Amino acid sequence: MPTQLSITTGDDDSPEADLVRNGLYAFNFTNTPYSHSDDVAFFLKDDEDRVVGGILGYEWGGWLHITHLWVSEAYRKQGFGKRLLEAAEDHAVHNGCRQSLLETFSFQARPFYERFGYVVAGQIDGYPDGYTSYFMKKSLTS
Repeated sequence: MPTQLSITTGDDDSPEADLVRNGLYAFNFTNTPYSHSDDVAFFLKDDEDRVVGGILGYEWGGWLHITHLWVSEAYRKQGFGKRLLEAAEDHAVHNGCRQSLLETFSFQARPFYERFGYVVAGQIDGYPDGYTSYFMKKSLTS
């Protein structure tokens, strides 16, 4: 075991960051009955194969955790966000998920998610300064 340790900085997409993530995942898998996780990624592409939107997240422990949902300004308010959300939720249900969770800010999409059954499960006022962060959840079972 090393006798001298140092703290360094790096990038979130580095091999070092992957070691940290994988170390935490291994801990979670070992200390819960949930030993498998799947990434979720659906993309909205135009006719030239450019990404103009998408939804990202992962499935673990019977939950879909949505980490990112974005649609380019030019394609908003046309139902694409709804279609991306439904694609991720349908995929999650097919894989045995019963719940979904996400985080959004007061300047982002809380009303959007509420239209599709998400409810606020918690909030942090003042994050970021002057705004509110909402943690939202939804049952995926009827």
